[in-house]
Amino acid sequence: MSRKKVIYYGFAENKKYIVDQLHNKHNWDPVMFVEWSEVADWSELAYPNSIYSSSTSLRKARFNYDLIGNAVPIDSLIIDKLSKYSLNVMSLAEDSSGWNYSIFERRDFYYSILKYWNTVINTLKPDIIIWSSWPHTISCYSLYLLSKNYYSIDVIFIDPMPMLDKDYHVIGTSLENPCLPFYELYDSDSPLKTGKDAMDYINKSRAGVTPKHITDDYEKGDLVPSGFRWAEFLKLCASTCFKATGFKESPRAIKKNRKPFWSADSYFSNFEYFFYEERRRNRNRRLKKIYDSLSVKPDMTTKFIYYAAAYQPEARTNTNCGVYEDQFLSIDILSAVLPENWVIYYKENAYTFDSSPWSKGSEKRDKYYFTRLNSYENVELIPSDTDTFNLIDNSQAVASLGGTVSWEAIVRGKPAFTFGASWFMACKSIFRIESLADARVAMDKILSGYVPNQSDIERYATAIEMTGTKKMLHRDYHENIVKCSQPEREMDRIVEAIMKAYKDVY
Repeated sequence: MSRKKVIYYGFAENKKYIVDQLHNKHNWDPVMFVEWSEVADWSELAYPNSIYSSSTSLRKARFNYDLIGNAVPIDSLIIDKLSKYSLNVMSLAEDSSGWNYSIFERRDFYYSILKYWNTVINTLKPDIIIWSSWPHTISCYSLYLLSKNYYSIDVIFIDPMPMLDKDYHVIGTSLENPCLPFYELYDSDSPLKTGKDAMDYINKSRAGVTPKHITDDYEKGDLVPSGFRWAEFLKLCASTCFKATGFKESPRAIKKNRKPFWSADSYFSNFEYFFYEERRRNRNRRLKKIYDSLSVKPDMTTKFIYYAAAYQPEARTNTNCGVYEDQFLSIDILSAVLPENWVIYYKENAYTFDSSPWSKGSEKRDKYYFTRLNSYENVELIPSDTDTFNLIDNSQAVASLGGTVSWEAIVRGKPAFTFGASWFMACKSIFRIESLADARVAMDKILSGYVPNQSDIERYATAIEMTGTKKMLHRDYHENIVKCSQPEREMDRIVEAIMKAYKDVY
């Protein structure tokens, strides 16, 4: 195999073995590493000819051209080619109040980071760019768009979605179509015997069992004290006494004021960020009270579409859903095709109101958002703790941007809409909505008595089982890899999956 020049994004120290194996066995030569840390570690020592860049610095508009030469400007050809994605990129710029990052600053930041990646690509001339997860931040997503959609560079990422409730993972090559790794097998004429893991997962959904990765997220949040986080605060104070940690700039690239985005004064110190998190936790709680005041108990005897709102901000909606990142677009479409005397029951994602420090729900929701939703004549807000499976079973159809609930609906025999790019969107038994016309056709079929094809659904899940890598380490990777009895074997499985996907697609 000929040598390939590779940019690695997010392959920190305990993934070094993966990089080494791809280098030693498959001639993938690293030319650049992009990591969270500000300081290069093993990559400098093991691959001295490669360039190291900090993703944290990039997200704060600190672009170091010293090692890559003079900047290569972007032009109208690049901007026009990527224009359909520009709003998604700009929405990734984090803002603590919603008013600190003007549209003009977001545009300037977007153009600046495109210029940086344009310089990297023209200087290093990579053959492959690989991410350890979805490209989902403003720094990695802009690189993905430029490399894939303008320069046609081979792109690969380890899809973090744990499928079939047994940590099946696939290697992706398209955020817009995450089904590519298994679609060909699913859509083929080959007979597929329903796999055990696929059938177990389907039976769990039919029995009303929530996937483990979802329950795990809520359990983590439950471990956080509901009140002020004194233990964490005192720990930060102690570290500040010896290392001045609290007064140092936080690695979080979230803009705290209206000063220029490239200014160090526009980002939080660690103390400031801690108290910002505390304020956000309180906002999440207050937001729930507002939502609850507007919500009504659902009448399960009426005809309704259950709309399961997406938690935002999140990769699956901010990048993978395209224009439908704006949920009002999907609500408008469903509202327009809804038969008379039907209603849309909108249930906000419960994680929006979670008081864990990593829940950012109140950054994307406020009282005006819910008031606007409540103004639709055929939309009603219902309590966020209403049982999902009860809603599915009593609905006429289920809708989401790409939430697992749409899959659970068709498994339980209910029609479902999906608007975003999700692992199940290519299943022929689900209504993939891109246009108003799609929704009208789907609604006509539902009114004619459409029922999802269970054999088709089982075939789809089996294609995933036959294509994916079972129990691939990804979720909480840094914690779990050190617990493995054979960590190198686990990383070898990742290497094998990467190479298989690369050969199959490219």
